[in-house]
Amino acid sequence: MACAATAGLLLTSCSTVEQSDSGASAESDYANEAAQKVVDRALAEFEPTDFPTSSPAAAEDKTLVIVSCYQAAAGCARISAGALEAAEAIGWKAKVVDGQGDPNLQNSALEQAITEKADAVLLAAVEYPVVASTVERVRKAGIHVVSVGTTGEASEDGVEYFSTAPGEKIGEVMAAWVTLATAGNGNIGYFSDRSFAASDAYETGFRDGIKQYCENCSEAFTTSFSATEIGTTLPARVKGSLQSHPDVNMVYAAYDGAVGAMVPAMHEISSTAPLVGFDGNLQSLDFIREGNTQVATMATALEWAAWGGVDALNRLLNGEEPVPSTPAYRLLTKDNLPPDGQSYTGDTDYRAAYRELWQAG
Repeated sequence: MACAATAGLLLTSCSTVEQSDSGASAESDYANEAAQKVVDRALAEFEPTDFPTSSPAAAEDKTLVIVSCYQAAAGCARISAGALEAAEAIGWKAKVVDGQGDPNLQNSALEQAITEKADAVLLAAVEYPVVASTVERVRKAGIHVVSVGTTGEASEDGVEYFSTAPGEKIGEVMAAWVTLATAGNGNIGYFSDRSFAASDAYETGFRDGIKQYCENCSEAFTTSFSATEIGTTLPARVKGSLQSHPDVNMVYAAYDGAVGAMVPAMHEISSTAPLVGFDGNLQSLDFIREGNTQVATMATALEWAAWGGVDALNRLLNGEEPVPSTPAYRLLTKDNLPPDGQSYTGDTDYRAAYRELWQAG
């Protein structure tokens, strides 16, 4: 299994070779200057270029309702935890309501925010289209709404600000890395969940990047799933798809929240295909560190994005427009992981920076 999980393999075989920083096989003469340039930049520490430099005062005596897409999904839980932490830092009362992947529950949570006369709502990876009409009622009640971890068009009567990393760019970076790791001959099995705007953007960017960088890469299959199926039907689909396509030499996971169910399923069928994912959740970083199937992730500092969402709400509560700020993202392999036990939260102390802004305001 350790042999199967090393990015520095000739991925059609099971012989361990020395791994380069890019993940390309040291046994291969393959070179791709364009892909290498993208990968080298993405492996380096993230340097924010649009972080706010000023802020209004922290709005006082405010209540925040955080509506989570699905607390059982690590990405949603990370955003919720970051928003709770930021709310405490700015001095607000806050609570998390678990939407459990159910649009009915997510809409009910928004209705409850109206009943409770909350001041603000933060959507944690809740897809806007499924709650749009309820959000309009929330806005008519004078409650400000931002979304973290999804994309969309901000509006006065809907979600007023979206805090997220550039999904298509993130997908493109992973495509460049896969191109190098497979020496330009990837046969990729896709496990796809395009119901989330973020994961849809990842996959769009990845597929476009494969076309751009990897002329000889191919698609072995695409198996679709949803977040609520991760603990139920996804493992069986993983086993069935990979058993039907034993020549796959790279597995694409829509997001790291699914990987915890995928890796044991791959063990059961002795699959030797390495896997890549997105978000940089703690479990996936452990898999990469241990050499256990997953070999890379495009990590996003989801907690940072949540703090950015709270900052946007504070500006709105002060009658100002939100200031766009991109949360950190970085390509992580075994060579540049954060310390054991820590998920990827960025390469600068954004918490201290936001606290200083809010106090200075």
